[in-house]
Amino acid sequence: MGNETLIYQLHLSMDNKLLGVIIIGFGLLALFSSQEYNWVVSAIAVGIGSGFLIRKSEKNDIDT
Repeated sequence: MGNETLIYQLHLSMDNKLLGVIIIGFGLLALFSSQEYNWVVSAIAVGIGSGFLIRKSEKNDIDT
């Protein structure tokens, strides 16, 4: 056989709300860690996650 390579492309479609909840969950987990500046990482993650929750989805349902 020759040098054949199979490349599989997995297309994951995540909603903005799901991504926001995942990032907020990471921020909450980081808050309870025992590192020195865990509150900074937690605040950044919760801020970014809530930005994803508030942001409107950019779906274009208009057929052209």
